[in-house]
Amino acid sequence: MKDKETEVSKQLQTKYEFDIKLMTKQNEADIRLKDQTVNSLQEKIKEQQEQLKEYADKANRAEANVKDIAVKAIENASKIRMITAKPEDKD
Repeated sequence: MKDKETEVSKQLQTKYEFDIKLMTKQNEADIRLKDQTVNSLQEKIKEQQEQLKEYADKANRAEANVKDIAVKAIENASKIRMITAKPEDKD
């Protein structure tokens, strides 16, 4: 009976150690996967921040261009232009 008890105990201990190692490996793999996901998302955030900055710069340049166009239009409208009519030929 003692031998059987020792054998079963060793079997259970071996199974328990295997299960612990397996869970440890799974946890390590999960942690690596989560780390990769975090790194990937951080890179995506950086890319989007750069895009946002680029779009803001483009919007600022477009606004400046619109202002320049408006100023030129106002300046041209305020100039007095004389339009002379071409005299009609009388035959």
